[in-house]
Amino acid sequence: MKAMALRDQEKEIPLWLCVLAAINEPELVKEFDRLRGTNLSLAGKPIELLIDESTGRMEHDFEEFVEFVRDCIYERVNST
Repeated sequence: MKAMALRDQEKEIPLWLCVLAAINEPELVKEFDRLRGTNLSLAGKPIELLIDESTGRMEHDFEEFVEFVRDCIYERVNST
């Protein structure tokens, strides 16, 4: 039983690797931005991006994306 559990853990993909793969899919990021009102694709004028960064919006948007990846991709891939 323990050996089987170890094999299952070895097959599990790390969350960070899944997030990295997802953030490198421009279409996924674009649609996430559109649906959630985020700006992970860094669209806009430089001053707007600086404001987003200084207010913590970029960090918040990324945290939302990580949760999205965890819920919609990571959990489903590792449940098989």
